[in-house]
Amino acid sequence: MIKRLFQNSLLPIFVIMGLMAVYTPIRPLKYILVGLMALEGLSLIVIDGAKLLKMIKH
Repeated sequence: MIKRLFQNSLLPIFVIMGLMAVYTPIRPLKYILVGLMALEGLSLIVIDGAKLLKMIKH
């Protein structure tokens, strides 16, 4: 349930940032957007990993 909410709320952000990264002519902005997308992906993985650890421990 919570994971689904996260995915639904982050998906439009990923799409918008992806489009901006592809179509922006400003190179530093492109790198910043790609970096932010990578960080968001990592944070989702970390959140899921923490939930899995809690489930395994209990």
